[in-house]
Amino acid sequence: KLAIGCDKGTVVLRIGKEEPVFSMDNNGKILFSNNHEVVQMSLKGNVTADISDGEKIILPQKEMGTCENVPKRLEHNSTGQYVAVLFEDEYTINTTLAWRAQCFGKAIDFVWADDVKTFAILEDPTTIKIFA
Repeated sequence: KLAIGCDKGTVVLRIGKEEPVFSMDNNGKILFSNNHEVVQMSLKGNVTADISDGEKIILPQKEMGTCENVPKRLEHNSTGQYVAVLFEDEYTINTTLAWRAQCFGKAIDFVWADDVKTFAILEDPTTIKIFA
């Protein structure tokens, strides 16, 4: 957001997209990013059966940490132990429990394999690298 002040008042302009980035693992843990901050919420134990479709749910939040850049995408691996944070032209893989960086690098796109630590990156339009 950008705020501009002048003699006749203040004008606030919105520039860019302000859509939240999130990912949910198979156990109902949600990682949510708004700008640089990342928070975790859990559906497990916080949702009752009498909630109707479309109803808002208030979930407790746990602050996980911050990112240097604004994340464009969050993606859990198959077990939910790790999450890939994708930025404009790079990625970071963090643990979901303590939010510790495991590895990072340059990438245009990212995809997890079915096993725990195998993933592939699109490094540039003609190069795919697989890490196992």
